[in-house]
Amino acid sequence: MGHASLLIETCGISLLVDPMLSMRAFGVQRADPPPVNIADIALSDVVLYTHAHYDHLDIPTLEGLRDDIRVILPWNTKDLAIKAGKYRVVELRPWEHIRIGAIKITAAPGKHWGARNIYDMWRGYLGYVIECGEGSVYIAGDTGYGGHFKEIALGFDIDVAVLPIGAYKPFWFRINHMSPKDAIKAFYDLKARIMIPVHWGAFRLSMEGINTPIKDLLSIITDDFPVKILQPGDVIEYSRGKVQD
Repeated sequence: MGHASLLIETCGISLLVDPMLSMRAFGVQRADPPPVNIADIALSDVVLYTHAHYDHLDIPTLEGLRDDIRVILPWNTKDLAIKAGKYRVVELRPWEHIRIGAIKITAAPGKHWGARNIYDMWRGYLGYVIECGEGSVYIAGDTGYGGHFKEIALGFDIDVAVLPIGAYKPFWFRINHMSPKDAIKAFYDLKARIMIPVHWGAFRLSMEGINTPIKDLLSIITDDFPVKILQPGDVIEYSRGKVQD
């Protein structure tokens, strides 16, 4: 579902994270068609957006979701959801949270930017920690490496860390994105149990090859490193202490 898109089903609730089903993101062509269509995700309960960049907050995909879906996104971003016909919209800032059924969703800080164009530099950006009795998932969104990972670890017991590994060349891209090495450092800072690498394989946004991030990651990790690499359409099942492909 895109290079940073996920469908998470936990505690009886279906959550979409940055769903992106369009073939282009601000003029950048998608490498392959998305593995699902809008009908497959249209009945989801909640949609989370980490920021307003075109490869994360895709308006055509959002418009195709049910009108009463709960939309959670960063500060100064809800106008995009309202224009897309959604009315159950909540903006969050770092460390604010919302409860939906048995799930607690906490907004986490990051190191990125939220502008959709040069005229809206005020928009926010977030990661999220999703908690319920089955475990916890940290969604980093787009972010550079920084002290916020250790800060998150102080407040949360993270089971699954979804970390971006692409858009890191040239080197100054790493101010706001992570290389595979940066993502590994972030994983250890978070004290998480499993890492899922994202932000690769769908859109080429920087100078490295579209599949170079995952190749670089595999070249530096050991055989026992707890990583689950998901190709588009792949599914894993997780409950605390147990993973099943």
